[in-house]
Amino acid sequence: MERNEHKEIGNIQKIELTNMGTINKNKVTINTNKGYITLYFSYETLVGFNTFNFNGCLINYWSKRTGKLLNEIQPNKKERLKQEDFNKELQKAFSSVGLSQNIKVGC
Repeated sequence: MERNEHKEIGNIQKIELTNMGTINKNKVTINTNKGYITLYFSYETLVGFNTFNFNGCLINYWSKRTGKLLNEIQPNKKERLKQEDFNKELQKAFSSVGLSQNIKVGC
């Protein structure tokens, strides 16, 4: 796994990018003074996230390759979220770690 780290000012303490082994599996962890959020990407698309108290993962709108990553993030397919619900939970997660609530995502 390859890692790149970047330090910031304000409430962001550290940003870490990790390649999870293939081109379509990457994660970005943002540490703030209120906690952390990890964002999971398949290629350039945000497909999941987790914080200290919540794990959010989209249902599979894509192919088998993205499905493999989704299985790693959330093995229980019944727990996966539709896009609208995912966006709402993502906003809450960003807010819980002190980051902007004006994030727009889509598949």
